[in-house]
Amino acid sequence: MKDREQLCKKFTELIGWHWHEFLAENKGQYQCSCLNSVIYNDKNELNKHIKKSNHTYKTPADVLKVMARRDDYNEFICSFQKKYRLDINEFIEKYIIESDTLLKAAVEFLEERNGK
Repeated sequence: MKDREQLCKKFTELIGWHWHEFLAENKGQYQCSCLNSVIYNDKNELNKHIKKSNHTYKTPADVLKVMARRDDYNEFICSFQKKYRLDINEFIEKYIIESDTLLKAAVEFLEERNGK
């Protein structure tokens, strides 16, 4: 698994969503780790399902949309000023323009909140 994919997986799990991945193969049938245990007769179909089902958080807006639905969203946003002492211009430059830094910051925030 690539570093970015691992980061997306970690974020997905920390927010309480399910990450889809290959679970098992038995006599040419492939099982996803879905909660509904979908079985596929073709590994390519399983891979399409996994690719379609997993979130990629391609932009900082994707991360913010997820975090904005959480009760601790304000705390998350305030943590940038408290922890990093950033003004809005620095925040935009570092966390909005750079592709994965906001996703990494969200993972760190959630791990701290969960005591990991």
